[in-house]
Amino acid sequence: MSTRATPAIIGLGCAVPQACAEQEAAAQFLVTVAALTGDGKRLVDAIYSRSGIAARGSVVLNSSAKGCSPLDQSFYREKTSPNDGGPSTADRMQAYATLAGPLAVAAARSALQDAVPFLSHEPSKAITHLVTVSCTGFAAPGVDMVLIEALGLAPSVQRLNIGFMGCHGGVIALRTARDLAIAGGPECRVLVVCVELCSLHLQYSDRPGQIVANALFGDGAAAAVVASDGSMTGGNNRRNGAMRRLALRSSTSTLVPGTAECMGWTIGDHGFEMSLAASVPAIIREHLPRLVSGWLETQGTSLEEARSHAAWAVHPGGPKILEAVGEALDLKRSALNASREILRNHGNMSSPTVLFILNRLTGGEIGGRWDEPLTSPIVMLGFGPGLTVEGLMLAPME
Repeated sequence: MSTRATPAIIGLGCAVPQACAEQEAAAQFLVTVAALTGDGKRLVDAIYSRSGIAARGSVVLNSSAKGCSPLDQSFYREKTSPNDGGPSTADRMQAYATLAGPLAVAAARSALQDAVPFLSHEPSKAITHLVTVSCTGFAAPGVDMVLIEALGLAPSVQRLNIGFMGCHGGVIALRTARDLAIAGGPECRVLVVCVELCSLHLQYSDRPGQIVANALFGDGAAAAVVASDGSMTGGNNRRNGAMRRLALRSSTSTLVPGTAECMGWTIGDHGFEMSLAASVPAIIREHLPRLVSGWLETQGTSLEEARSHAAWAVHPGGPKILEAVGEALDLKRSALNASREILRNHGNMSSPTVLFILNRLTGGEIGGRWDEPLTSPIVMLGFGPGLTVEGLMLAPME
């Protein structure tokens, strides 16, 4: 398939909360609010120190603080009884309804601005479809309505919400946007917005799985503008030489049999509870080589060629997940540097994370630094409840 006949990403944008917490401070905070002692405290110290994360943003930190600062907020209060699980799910959903929209809008504005050189008229009026993604909150009217009003999108924009899909939600959203763009015709422009407020779901628990989730997840939003015709005129979108058109090529989706209990995301009385089995890295090592090589072969390439010539945007579920992917596919360690960088600086933000990695691979960074343009194809992989493997092939366009 020619990339000139393939829908393409023409704009990318990312946003994180103004305030963040360094990982050591976050560990101490959990020990304090959850009143952890003994083995629980030792487990927190060990898991947080091995997380591969330096700092994570959070919407419930002091909003007047900039950058990483001591934890100063009142959303989570110290545990007062053995049954105290922190804020109720209702309280957490109220916070989501208030705080998700502004972060989503910031990412969307950035993506629309990035797409300007490829659009023939005002960005907000060009959008025909809106795809929103989130697994950390529910509200109706929701983030889609906030985006329509804040960005001035047409009331006729066609909306789709991808909810509760987890960490592979960003891959699913890009795949869906590609399909919408193909079906929608030459004037179709799809705005994809992923927003997750993972810090709203801190669990007051000494269970290892809950501590792992507490240690990994951070808040963030990312957006992409997908055009139905990647060969559109309108000039080259370059910043210091970085090309920003990415053809959306083939996709793959596979549910690994017998793994339903290995990864889950359930709604409890005190927020959403993540479960992640210690067997997930082993499952990835066992199944990923066959799944990825089989998919690539249907596209006329091989895993060996992809190792040598492709860039990799792999969702960093955690350091052990990245290690398992690297070993399973026999990748050079440097192939996953962008994934490790995003994990280190922002944590696992669930669905937006792959777009952060894609932004980084193609020359962008939250701080505004731009590097040399990427010229190789990109293999994107995400993992989610099921256990499900989602893949997408992208290719920079000249």
